[in-house]
Amino acid sequence: MRAVMGLYLGMVALWLWGAFNRSMTGPALVSCAVFMLGLAAGRMLSFVLDGMPHWLLVVYAVLELILGAMAIALYRVHVSAEVADAH
Repeated sequence: MRAVMGLYLGMVALWLWGAFNRSMTGPALVSCAVFMLGLAAGRMLSFVLDGMPHWLLVVYAVLELILGAMAIALYRVHVSAEVADAH
């Protein structure tokens, strides 16, 4: 359990670094998208293999999908802004 919490803390540190350092914004958004969508995919696989869980875990899966999609959308905006700044 400590190893997983260490992973979560490391990811949060990367996301905060990206929030306050423009050069790390892209990598932070990509890692957020992969992290959230990976969690959502694992939960959905669990739904299929193990059956429907408590309603709160379904809410978590929906939130993970939304946050992953938001990270992708923000990454696209970030890349577009970088391209515009380069011109």
